[in-house]
Amino acid sequence: LGLIGLARRAGSVLNGFAKVEGSLKSGKCELLLTASDGAEDGRMKMTRLAEAVQCQQVTILPSARLSMALGQTNVIHAGIIGSGWADRLNASIDRLSLYVNGHEAA
Repeated sequence: LGLIGLARRAGSVLNGFAKVEGSLKSGKCELLLTASDGAEDGRMKMTRLAEAVQCQQVTILPSARLSMALGQTNVIHAGIIGSGWADRLNASIDRLSLYVNGHEAA
């Protein structure tokens, strides 16, 4: 969670459906973070768009945790711009998922 906050302070995180959708469509989003407890239709729309543009995506944290990491409320979708942050966050999330679930994040 700390890395997500650092990325936000560095200006490398967008949140909110419209902003994240725009960053995916423009090819700027390197990693899509979607809250595990977000509405199914919104998550599926973002998943399809991320797959279409070959953007890495992770759905592991509930909205409360994602919101806390970003210092916002009710965050469902967050986009990481900048491949350095995306790579670091993806590696960190994989380690967390292995610890919690015994397998890598989806």
